[in-house]
Amino acid sequence: MLTLSHRAARAPDERTSAADAGARAAETPLPPPSRAWLLRLRNPQTWRLASGLVLFAFVLTHFLNHALGHVSLEAMRQGQAIRRAVWGSWPGTLLLYGAVAVHIGLALWKLIRRHTWRMPTWEAAQIALGLWIPFLAVARSIVSAGWSRKLGA
Repeated sequence: MLTLSHRAARAPDERTSAADAGARAAETPLPPPSRAWLLRLRNPQTWRLASGLVLFAFVLTHFLNHALGHVSLEAMRQGQAIRRAVWGSWPGTLLLYGAVAVHIGLALWKLIRRHTWRMPTWEAAQIALGLWIPFLAVARSIVSAGWSRKLGA
């Protein structure tokens, strides 16, 4: 283990050579490995952020696949095959559904633990839109399934 020198460490100036300052810096002990990441894992906001990023990645790939439709139908089909290979696999599906469960659960937990309903307008809008999204997703799924049956796709 490296130890601290008996002399006080000084910044290099006209009285201390750069080589001497470098030797002193090498004598100072190294800090212990950081375990801050363990503390961050205990924070629910970290889990909510991570699950939100997974959901964002899913939605981004979905919209990018729509954008491929402007290139050609074949490009869109190839993009869809890649997207389904990622999100339709067991690890992708578990990650996606786990992220949905964690994100919704922690958002509701945060809402339930509020001491007051007084909040900034932006936060009320965020909560209202967040609670509205599942209803929109279910309605979209029903309509998409209906069109798929009607068109025979």
